Amino acid sequence: MAKVIKKTFLILLITSMPTHAETNTIEALESIEKPFANIGIGIENEYSSYLIQQNNYQVETKSYIYHGYQINFQHQNWKIKEESVCSNYPNNTQEKSKCQVSAKQLFNKVCTALKNKKTKASIQHRTQSMHCNATTSFQPKIIQNLISQRAYRN
Repeated sequence: MAKVIKKTFLILLITSMPTHAETNTIEALESIEKPFANIGIGIENEYSSYLIQQNNYQVETKSYIYHGYQINFQHQNWKIKEESVCSNYPNNTQEKSKCQVSAKQLFNKVCTALKNKKTKASIQHRTQSMHCNATTSFQPKIIQNLISQRAYRN
C-alpha cells in the first residue's frame, strides 16, 4: 500500500510541474504583455487629458481680435475669470474700458452663434454656456464707473 501512495504522489508531483513547452509559452505571453502594459498607461494618461479638457480644470488663456481690440481672458471650470478680461491693457485706462465693452459684445456674439449652431458636442455646449454666463455677469469697468458717478451726482 505504501508503494501505491508513493507512486501516486510522484505522479501528482510530475504532472503539476510545467513542461518545457509550457514554460516557453508563459515566457512568450509575458513578452507579449510587456509592451501592452504601457498602452494601458497611455490610455489612462489620454483619458486624464480628456477629462481635464472636458472639465476645464486648468486655467486656459484665450485671445481674440474684436472691434480692433485684442481681447485676452482666462477661464477655468467653464467660467471666465472676470478680472482677466482685457488684462493685457493697463488698469484704469480708456483703452481697457473700451476693450472690456468690446469683450462683453464678443461674449454675447459667441453665445448667440453657438446657440444657433445646434450641436450635441459637450465642449461646444460648455463653451456656449461659459460665454452666455459672461454676457450676463461680466460688467465692464467703464459701465460701473458711470453708474457710480451718476449715483454720486444724484
